[in-house]
Amino acid sequence: MKDELSQIVTHFTAAMKGMALYPPGHQAIVKPIEKCIDLLKPILFQKEQILLGIVNKVLVFDGVPFQRTNPAIDELIDRLEGRKVEGVILRKGTKAGEIGKLLELLFYDPDELQRKGGAEEFLRGMNVKHIEIRKLMDADVYEKARKVYSDARAEVISIMKESRMGKVPKADRAIRLVQEMSEIFSRERSALLGLTMIKDYDEYTFNHCVNVGILSLALGSALKLKPNAQVAVGLAGFLHDIGKTVTPRDIITKPGLLTEEEWDIMKLHPVEGWRIIRLMEGVSDFTATSVYQHHCKFNLQGYPTLSDGDKVNPGAHIVAIADCYDSMTTLRPYQKRFDPKEALEIMARRAGTDFDPAILNVFVRMLGLYPIGSLVRLDTNEIALVTRLNPQDPNLPTVKILYDPDGNRLPTPVEVSLSEKDPGSNRPKRMIASSVDSLTQGLIEVEGFFK
Repeated sequence: MKDELSQIVTHFTAAMKGMALYPPGHQAIVKPIEKCIDLLKPILFQKEQILLGIVNKVLVFDGVPFQRTNPAIDELIDRLEGRKVEGVILRKGTKAGEIGKLLELLFYDPDELQRKGGAEEFLRGMNVKHIEIRKLMDADVYEKARKVYSDARAEVISIMKESRMGKVPKADRAIRLVQEMSEIFSRERSALLGLTMIKDYDEYTFNHCVNVGILSLALGSALKLKPNAQVAVGLAGFLHDIGKTVTPRDIITKPGLLTEEEWDIMKLHPVEGWRIIRLMEGVSDFTATSVYQHHCKFNLQGYPTLSDGDKVNPGAHIVAIADCYDSMTTLRPYQKRFDPKEALEIMARRAGTDFDPAILNVFVRMLGLYPIGSLVRLDTNEIALVTRLNPQDPNLPTVKILYDPDGNRLPTPVEVSLSEKDPGSNRPKRMIASSVDSLTQGLIEVEGFFK
């Protein structure tokens, strides 16, 4: 197999050289592409897909590294990185014409490419269906995500404070922050989803609002809402609890069950939130209605009671799911913390009553088999924390190893990608064996690994 992969890389770089000298369609480009396809067909018939990518500045093709001893390899790496491409996934059915379009991408002006939506949009516009791009992340994307999270938390505090004082908060900064988050999502979804695992017990309300905003924005993106609708529903997530600023504080902070009278007061917060938001300049009716209805439930048995014939806004269904998930995965004085996977399983049992089944199904797929923040036991008997999703294989996310096979806590967690293969067997070095039991989950402060 290694020989075949080496030949494919050789023919591909030969076609790349031809592309630098001749127009598309020239035999110096066509012939090496045809040889690539001839070699790829039997491999893809057996494996369905293979990845050509960059790992630590080394070109890796289906797990086989190609050292930078060949100038053509150097040029290929430079061209991929220059166009923000970390990897290229070739799927069964890849055609010669699609390889040709991939080569055109590598010669496209990098700045112009980014202005037009990046490498993914380029190939999509060329009707390339069997080649997928894995984007190269800026080194500081996680730092930018942390900053925008911090800024959003500060803004939520400011908005809540103004509302509590009877003022009408301004929405322009909150809207800009949601737009920034949307841009980060387009580059690296895991960067912000990981931060939703930050749980500040002393300032639960503020972190919760930011987390629900992020999760709502992510779900809106997964549902392929239009960009302005994604921002509107993300903003609804941020503001979903603004009505609690007029709820008596002793009710908000009460650690035990509320009395019937207290519960009636608590149930007014979506209406109060809607009343406040309608006065905020620049906030859409879609956002306001999403806040008003986010506790109505899919079966309309929640609160407030809707008029006959009224339907729940799709944004409200999104916020309801995000709100419940973040609440369930947070330790509270009156509630245990559920593991993300366990929370999704419980929510799934409430589909059709509390939650819209179709939207919840997209949410579950978005978070993956092992959502960020899940504690898992690997087949090596190590215990690890899921920190980054793998869109190509949900079974092989990136994790931080916290405990060695003998159960000893590591002084410094080791982050590894479970897609990393054992050169000897071409199988992943590590795989997830199971989720970790709830007792062990309670011994580990998950949020500390995302700050």
